[in-house]
Amino acid sequence: LFLSRCRGQGKDSNLVFTPSSPTNQSSLPSASPRNDGSYPQLKIRAQEIPLTPPERELLRCAGLDTYLMIRFARFGFDVTFYPFAVACVTVFPVYISSSRDSWKNEGFFSLTINRVDENDSIMWVVVVFTVLLYLFVLRRLWMEWEVVIKLRHHFLENGDENFHKSSTYLKKFRNTCIVECVPKRHRSDRSLQIIFEKLFPGQIKNAEMVIHTSTLDKILDKRRKFLDKYESVVARYEYEKWKYDQGSTRCCVATSEPIEPQVRTSGSCFKGTNESAIKHYKTMVDQLKVSAHEEYDKIVEKRMQVKNARSLSNSLGNVGDRDNFDMYFLFLPSLVQEALGLNIPEFFCGTGFVEFKSLSAKQSAV
Repeated sequence: LFLSRCRGQGKDSNLVFTPSSPTNQSSLPSASPRNDGSYPQLKIRAQEIPLTPPERELLRCAGLDTYLMIRFARFGFDVTFYPFAVACVTVFPVYISSSRDSWKNEGFFSLTINRVDENDSIMWVVVVFTVLLYLFVLRRLWMEWEVVIKLRHHFLENGDENFHKSSTYLKKFRNTCIVECVPKRHRSDRSLQIIFEKLFPGQIKNAEMVIHTSTLDKILDKRRKFLDKYESVVARYEYEKWKYDQGSTRCCVATSEPIEPQVRTSGSCFKGTNESAIKHYKTMVDQLKVSAHEEYDKIVEKRMQVKNARSLSNSLGNVGDRDNFDMYFLFLPSLVQEALGLNIPEFFCGTGFVEFKSLSAKQSAV
């Protein structure tokens, strides 16, 4: 439906959604290429999407996916509740007023269309209601489709409201798609790019795998826990000191000076040394911060090695037939493949990003 509707539009290079125009109220950008083979650029402004101010605020706060789920739930309510309310004053009275001798059912099944006789002239009320119901559902579905397709194109072109509006970032965002569940033997930048080059020859600009940072995540989670403990202990100790200072200024109030909280740092529950909880947690937070920086530096250094090895393998791959040369790497040992950045499954996870050279190529991929 979308493609057939797109083919019916013109080939203007400055296509803009204009809902206020009667002739283009539901028009979509053309998917037909220009004479030079390129595709027109989509230009969708957020102000031209028919949304109320509360709906725009909900879209900004909740995001596109959650907002579309809410619209879908509202669509289900509209096409069920309002027809039911109208049926209560139009169709149900027809069922109740009709008396068919052969119909003996009782309860809920007594109020159905089977209660109306086939030759009864009042049947036209049920027919008209059914036709209007289908027209109402189809119209509401069409209205939702128009909003969803415009929101989708706007998101694919400009991202969400919190996205950086730099021209460089927008260009990468518009031409990039995410690839998930990549097999382990293809979890490298070069392998991912080779696969998409064969699927879309000459349309791939760059391909990168997402780095597996589980070790760094564990360090940061551990540091966050110690930081929460540190802040909790400091807040409790400062509160006890404040209570002591307030109590010492009053007469006939016996208060003892608060003791700095202690924590057992080593050994079991029965053996070990007690240490100041504030100093211990502060030391652990600082140590884990240093460990996180070291792990991050290792990831960056290894990522740069993979990029350098990838550029080297790309320069080697330009010699002779590239497809045949890629097959030769299958005979290389795994250590040599890792040195060339061809097979590093433990460094990458199963998600990657592929950047296309044009928006039309990306749209054909997704």
